[in-house]
Order: sequence, then structure tokens, then C-alpha cells
Amino acid sequence: MTSPWGTAPWPTAMPQAAPLRPTAAMILVIIGGVFMILGAVAEIWVGAVLETAFFGNYGGILIWSGLPGIAVGAFVLVMGVLVYLQPRNHTIYGVLILVLSIVSLASFYGGFFLGFVLGLVGGILAIVHNPEPISGPIQYVMAPPIQRVCTKCGRVVDLNMRFCPHCGNPLG
Repeated sequence: MTSPWGTAPWPTAMPQAAPLRPTAAMILVIIGGVFMILGAVAEIWVGAVLETAFFGNYGGILIWSGLPGIAVGAFVLVMGVLVYLQPRNHTIYGVLILVLSIVSLASFYGGFFLGFVLGLVGGILAIVHNPEPISGPIQYVMAPPIQRVCTKCGRVVDLNMRFCPHCGNPLG
């Protein structure tokens, strides 16, 4: 059924909202990943200073334990971007962020411990994120016609009339 004044079909659908994205989770995870990388770089620097100061193998352990910390921080950064770009996979990325945040404790206490905490909170926010709009599914609204127009003579008639009172045309 279409309107006589245009092509507005009934029923009309309400526009669907775009899926929500876990922005807070992404921001916390990216900042946490940066702190993890900075903590690993600081651990490598301390290891290099100890290596050169004591001419021994004291700093080598710190250097070798700091290198995986950079990789863990980089993976956390990537997971933070992916949880924003693909909100449907928020649970998988959230669990990976939690695991990587726990692993980051092995390298300079998870980025001065702040990277660990931010990664932990961001991972939890990513897991509990609801990507669907809160309003629910699309609801169709039936808009009843206000007037009826005779197709033969073009006059406005009552909605309850079966025949046009002006020309006698049957109103379907």
C-alpha cells in the first residue's frame, strides 16, 4: 500500500543504530601496551648499563628478559586496535589481552605495573562489552492512512465507505 501523495510505503522501519565499539577498552589497552614497551626498554637499558659497568654477565639476563617484553607490549597494542575494529570478537581479544597482561609481569613488572593494570582493566572491559545497541531489535511501526482518496474522481472520502459517494466507484 502506498500513499497517494508519494511512494512512502507502510510499514516503515526505524533506522538501525551502528554497533557500539569498546572505545574505553581500546584506549586503556593501548596506553597499557605503551607502558609495557617502555618498561621493557627501561629493563634493556638497565641491563646494558650493568653489562658495561661490571664487565660481566649481570646485565645480560635483563637484556634477554626485556626483549620479549617489547613483543608482548606490541601484541597488546595490536589487540587493543583489533578489539575496536572488530567488536564482534571482543571476547577473544579480551582474553588475549588478559593473558598478555599477566605475561607482561615477567618483564619489568608489566610496564612499571601500570601497563599491567591498564591492560587488565581494558581486557575486562573488552570481555564484558555488549556490541548490540541497547534499544533492541528493529521495531516496525504501522502508520495508518489518515484519508482515503477515490482513484476515479480524486476526491477525499471517509475511511469506512465501500463506494465513493461522488462517483460510485468501488473503493478496494
